[in-house]
Amino acid sequence: MKKRDVKVAIIGGGASGLICALKLSDAGLKNITIFERNDRLGKKLSSTGNGQGNITNLNMGIEHYCSSGLQKAKIVLEEFDEKSLISYFTELGGCFVSDDRGRVYPSSYQAASVTDLLRFAVQDKNICFCCNEYIKDVSISKDQFRICSEKSEYFFDYVVVCTGGQASKHFGTDGNGYEIAKKFGHSITRLRPTLVQLRAEKQKIKGLKGVKCNCKVKLLSQANRLFCGDLLFTDYGVSGDVVFKLSTYAKENDVAIIDFLPQILQNDLQNILICKMNKYPEMAAENYLRCIINSALARLILNIMKINPAAPCKTITDVQGLVRNIKEFRLGLEGGLGFDTAQVTQGGILMSEVDEYLMSNFRKNLFFAGEILDVDGECGGYNLQWAFSSGARCAQGIIRQVEL
Repeated sequence: MKKRDVKVAIIGGGASGLICALKLSDAGLKNITIFERNDRLGKKLSSTGNGQGNITNLNMGIEHYCSSGLQKAKIVLEEFDEKSLISYFTELGGCFVSDDRGRVYPSSYQAASVTDLLRFAVQDKNICFCCNEYIKDVSISKDQFRICSEKSEYFFDYVVVCTGGQASKHFGTDGNGYEIAKKFGHSITRLRPTLVQLRAEKQKIKGLKGVKCNCKVKLLSQANRLFCGDLLFTDYGVSGDVVFKLSTYAKENDVAIIDFLPQILQNDLQNILICKMNKYPEMAAENYLRCIINSALARLILNIMKINPAAPCKTITDVQGLVRNIKEFRLGLEGGLGFDTAQVTQGGILMSEVDEYLMSNFRKNLFFAGEILDVDGECGGYNLQWAFSSGARCAQGIIRQVEL
């Protein structure tokens, strides 16, 4: 079969599906069809990075990912890395900038503009796409893939499943891609929501709802990992960018250790408090921590230490305890808020069940890309990089198969 006659179906018109289609077209394939269940391509992509479009991170590395097959994921990420991605998108007509955390954004700071960039390219290359078309079933018929939607049935030589995971169901990611994979003999690891708000012991943080702090946080179970950023207390627990980072590794009944003053050393803070006590010995305890930490947080810590807020600060006998609660505040976690509010699914198709081009070990010419695979990254552009890298890798695998 000649290259131009090969028919490729891409199920899912998100980040991985769009880049896969474009890379196949760049290689000369003509019969490419994207099936998208939503009314437009890249619906979830248009909301990434709080709507600003954080597409990748300059500090790329496999240490920012969780997977059952990190070595294989590393190969995929390195074959189409952050530099290749930025270069490719720049060639499509975009302009990109980075911040002090390495996060890369379009200079428009609009995620929808990244989607438009890809959509314009798809249209320019005359790639066929079918929106509002939900794929119900994929099977084999006479050595071809038979794809059934709610509207019709189609036949293709290659299929790339880019349906996403189970997170953010309002974008149409209901886990149907896992059912397709299972039909072909694939195993699905335990799924859990990540890049999500976390529930925490409510009594410990009572009165802190709405308080936002810039913190350093580590998990008791992950003492070697330190996460920095904004933490927001809510009525159910904690949110904010540092929590999204934390959620990749946090498990139920884990303990977060929070440093509310990461820019001040423990000994320096202790000296500041001792000097303040010596200068204002009659100052009420409720005022003692003013201009040092948030007032609501100060009241909470005094309560935890059973210090009367009206008592003179000179009566406080455990300054070290105050410092410890500010620098090493322990908060029990009770798991993520759930798939509906999560941005990413952790888990998926075992990486051992696909080859280095992400083709199924059980069915030739069936590929998987993006969140459906058991690879997820930390908050900060890592998950979109995986989506783009894996989509590009599938395209490379198909081209390789065609040219064999």
